[in-house]
Amino acid sequence: MNDPSEAVCAGIIRALELSAAVHNEVSDRVYDEAPEEATYPYIVLGDVNVTPDIADSGEVDQLYDGAIIETAVHVYTSQTGRALARRVGAVIAKVLDDEIDITGYAVIVHDVAAISYGRDEERRMFGIVSVRYEVCPTA
Repeated sequence: MNDPSEAVCAGIIRALELSAAVHNEVSDRVYDEAPEEATYPYIVLGDVNVTPDIADSGEVDQLYDGAIIETAVHVYTSQTGRALARRVGAVIAKVLDDEIDITGYAVIVHDVAAISYGRDEERRMFGIVSVRYEVCPTA
């Protein structure tokens, strides 16, 4: 099975880091794994699911060893109001709704599957932007 999760996650992080709109909201606080004492607000990549996707490329006897990657991008804020979490969540969704560059892979399908908001046990707001990518190797 082909596992492009590292390349997809790196592409997501890179797209968020390069976005001026993201930088305006969270500065450079975009993490694959957030430090223990991260300054709010910040964005962190969530769990990743990889499913094989063997599909017909359209050529006779040509299959590609693709994969479906599903993950979530989380935003955490120290504010008790939902406005900042929703604003950052919308920015994340906009950035990831555009096609991103994933080194070594072609993006077949990408979409923002869902956005949700909530409050943790310490009453801090968070947002979760769920995304899905179908990819295949370019080489």
